[in-house]
Amino acid sequence: MNARTLRTVTLVGLMSLCLSTWATAQERRLEITGFLGGLSVTQDLGKSSNIYLEATGEGQNVDFGKYLGIRVAFMITRIIGIEGGYSQGTNSYTYSVDDNEIGNVDLGDQFDVKQSNFSGNVLIQYPFDNGFIPYGTVGFGRHSQNPEKPIAGIEDVVNGNDINYGGGVRYFLEGPNLPWLGFRFDFRFHRVSDGLKFEGNEVSPRFTEMTFGVVLRPF
Repeated sequence: MNARTLRTVTLVGLMSLCLSTWATAQERRLEITGFLGGLSVTQDLGKSSNIYLEATGEGQNVDFGKYLGIRVAFMITRIIGIEGGYSQGTNSYTYSVDDNEIGNVDLGDQFDVKQSNFSGNVLIQYPFDNGFIPYGTVGFGRHSQNPEKPIAGIEDVVNGNDINYGGGVRYFLEGPNLPWLGFRFDFRFHRVSDGLKFEGNEVSPRFTEMTFGVVLRPF
């Protein structure tokens, strides 16, 4: 082997080593999660009244299994990552009326609302060698409430700023065959700046989200 060939082989070897090291360092940093769960809703619509009666209303919870979404995360380091997510679900809102004679009467479910959320989050995690990764998260986004039909005295669509925080745990399967597959439990609190309401009222809805998901780590 002459000197030129030796230099070429050495250069190719060094490049291969660098690429291999880079790929290993970057391996499994991207995570894609599909999830479902439930959404606990704390929101009243305020009050609407005339000379005959006073009406109030509030939101019901999104049933477990009817709150769906996707999250895409990229781990910048072993401890810190960033994540974007979208989720949606549908819940019902009830009315109650008080006519000052027979008292307060619950009218039951009156209309359904699509709850949609976009958010960007920071993840702080601590990976264990057994595949478990507990983490905490905080983020900011937008929350939209869209009634499925026009409701007299209530806005058609309301968008509010959303602050969320919480945590959870991810678990990835061990072994050489399925290092790209994992599972995830997530629990988050949401505080939204605005929401559906009777005209002339101010509200700040709060949500508690609990979800389970499947995680893919393609690279």
